[in-house]
Amino acid sequence: MENIALALSGGGFRAALFSMGSLSYLNRLKVGDHSLLHQVKYISSSSGGSIANLVYSSYIFQGKTFEEAYVRLWTDLDGEDLIKRAFKLLKDDRKWKHRHEKSRNLVNAFALAYDELFEGLNFEIFSDRSADPHLDEICINATEFANGVSFRFQSQHPGNYPKGRIGNAYIKFKARGMAAAKKMKLADILASSSCFPGGFEPVVFPDDFVYKGLSKHELLEHLVYKYSPSTLPKGKDWLHNPDFDKNTQFCLMDGGVADNQGIESMVLANERRREKLGDFSMMILCDVTSYFMDAYTFPTENRKHWYERVNIQQLINLLKIFAVLNAGMLVSAFLFGWHNWVRVLTIPGLLVTFLYLLGTYRLLDARRVAAEKQNTWVIVFFKYVDYFLKVRISAVEQMIMARFKSVMMMNTDIYLKQIRRLYYDKIFKHSKLKKVAVMNSIYELSKANQKLKREKPKLKTEVGFSAEQPVITNIKPSEAMMEVAEKARTMDTTLWFDDNHTKDNRKAAIIATAQFTLCYNLINHFSQPEKAMALTQEEKELKRLLLQDWHLFHKDPYFMYNDLGKQLIPDFTAAV
Repeated sequence: MENIALALSGGGFRAALFSMGSLSYLNRLKVGDHSLLHQVKYISSSSGGSIANLVYSSYIFQGKTFEEAYVRLWTDLDGEDLIKRAFKLLKDDRKWKHRHEKSRNLVNAFALAYDELFEGLNFEIFSDRSADPHLDEICINATEFANGVSFRFQSQHPGNYPKGRIGNAYIKFKARGMAAAKKMKLADILASSSCFPGGFEPVVFPDDFVYKGLSKHELLEHLVYKYSPSTLPKGKDWLHNPDFDKNTQFCLMDGGVADNQGIESMVLANERRREKLGDFSMMILCDVTSYFMDAYTFPTENRKHWYERVNIQQLINLLKIFAVLNAGMLVSAFLFGWHNWVRVLTIPGLLVTFLYLLGTYRLLDARRVAAEKQNTWVIVFFKYVDYFLKVRISAVEQMIMARFKSVMMMNTDIYLKQIRRLYYDKIFKHSKLKKVAVMNSIYELSKANQKLKREKPKLKTEVGFSAEQPVITNIKPSEAMMEVAEKARTMDTTLWFDDNHTKDNRKAAIIATAQFTLCYNLINHFSQPEKAMALTQEEKELKRLLLQDWHLFHKDPYFMYNDLGKQLIPDFTAAV
């Protein structure tokens, strides 16, 4: 157990706190003179998990303790403090003066807020081993949108064993360019890993990484940039921006787009480190996603209001009539004088007329550009748009909502679940890796999952999760534990806790669930037949401690969360 790897999934604050809760439990377990956390050598993360990864890792590389990192995360990931700070930074002109290369948008406002969290630290912190940290390396996963693959920010340790690259096979920093790469701010790296599509804009490289201590030229000088064989450098790009230089710029988004669990990076690190450092003795997968799914419901057409029963063409005709009447009214005013009622109607009349003429011009221009560029989608849209204009508004609204819901469900649920299955197959269908894997899922002990396990024991096989770790242990969670886990499982994927979340004590539920679920899964790991037959004395002692903790969790799911809070946080309110 001296070579442990962690993978921390994405999922907003839920993922960040579940990851920190898992780290806290590893810190509690003592193996000889050190905690199990001190045996962790590698951490891979995506999106929300990267918040916990970077905060904890940067703290121990500075010689600080786990407890200090725990307090920092517990304090800063509270309520709506982070999002409130981001919006304040977004509107503050002074904060953007020295970062003028950065696009002034929401994701970069969050990056500025993260920079305050990290106190301006850059990636070089992970190359300084003077504090003797237990970690060898970390990996922060993002997804680059030039080739559509993972982009890995992998720390560059001073050891002589193979180092993971910063980038991927196509876009990467040169070996001699690591000095420039190490100057990248942790805040900008975190923003790249956690900017989920739809909620944030992409992070633009190199522009959004530039600051006073790191120039655009310095970043580009040390970067290898090429396309994969399947990428078309001059391909058709919807809403193409001719000023975007595809040879020097590319966009980064949430690591969860390509690998929300951070599993692929961990598997690659295992292979890379094998010769000199040996295989990982344990791979702990902390995951706040699940196989649960809310079935799609088709939206109902709403015809309650009169305006939903008219069609768009009728509204356009009304605008035309209004524009003509407005023109006539103005002519009348010049000929017969400006009456009060004319003055009142002039401004709104001119505004409506202007909007109508502007809209007509923009549509005609869009049709012309589509014809020039031979954009088949826009050409066909304009060819048949008249049919939609004559359909009542309620029906058009239903068509739009049906498409929006299905696309959102595909991108945020179905697609991610398919990717999740494929990556878990890499672990649990691998003859060696499955023996060292410990899956720590937020849903494992929830009421919903426990109910389904009782009613349909083969459920996971039916939904494609047959590769997951089999349950051997016969210990059962208490009703209170299941309720806490259910509360944690159903927390939304957000970067805040609203008043309802706070009132419901979701933060406490997430951290506590991570603690007692990891306890459960470690007991299960050491109870696997092959493992149980060959436990070392250290592992036997560890299993004894795990069973002892399980009884405490059974009595009070919050016992560890409350103990930590009382020890570390002033004016802490215990969870019940």
